[in-house]
Amino acid sequence: RHYELNDAVLTSVYNNQNGNVLGAKENQYCVLKQNNEIIDIVVWRNGKYEALHDRELKNAYIGEKIKARNIEQRMAIDLLLNQDIKVKLLVGGWGSGKTLLALTYAFEQIGRGKYDKLVFVRNNIITANTKDVGYLPGDLRDKTKIWAMCLADHIGGEMMLDQMLDEGIVEVFPISHIRGRSINKSIVLCDEGENLTKEHVQLLLSRIENGSEIIFCGDIKQVDAKIFEANNGINCTINVLQDESLFGMVKLVKSERGEVPKLADKFD
Repeated sequence: RHYELNDAVLTSVYNNQNGNVLGAKENQYCVLKQNNEIIDIVVWRNGKYEALHDRELKNAYIGEKIKARNIEQRMAIDLLLNQDIKVKLLVGGWGSGKTLLALTYAFEQIGRGKYDKLVFVRNNIITANTKDVGYLPGDLRDKTKIWAMCLADHIGGEMMLDQMLDEGIVEVFPISHIRGRSINKSIVLCDEGENLTKEHVQLLLSRIENGSEIIFCGDIKQVDAKIFEANNGINCTINVLQDESLFGMVKLVKSERGEVPKLADKFD
């Protein structure tokens, strides 16, 4: 949330006087303004306001460093790097960086030995008003690899993806087969989260053991079936988990992919 503050309230925030003077939720980012100009960004966490510092992500496998290009990306990087938050949600439109940031963070943590692998999960829903390509040959890995090509884009190509699949660093799994699993020492990344129901989110959360965390990425504007408009897992997650210390979310509002994706917004 954005706050227009006078000097007295601003001082109170910085000195953590009068407790939660802005009435922020746990892990909520607060953009502080005076005269409609941004003065600072703080986050309400563990009973006090903490300053938001500039941090960066580094992909351990290709050496790529990611620095925030806007204030929402600064918040997202801070959220991802917080090891006390185990359920993380990044929402935003095309080109906003949600999947890029989540993947870079995941590969950074795996490269450091914090987690053993990335479990890449999504619902097996095709884009609205298109037809499926039909029966895909092979085992479960072969059938689901097509979903994981967005990973290949960030780890050096399809050959590197195949290598990571062979080594068990990356596992691609459909929600339809995840019931009964217990996921240990892993980062679960659920992409295309707009195509989840409340029940899907419940199922995924129930699979996460103490040594793991889960990241949801999605864009509510891109739901691909009517069921997700009536029963949307992302909206439910925000409503149910807001103010929980284990949960945090950031909405990314600006496309950073390039000039052409910005044209897509003109069709809304």
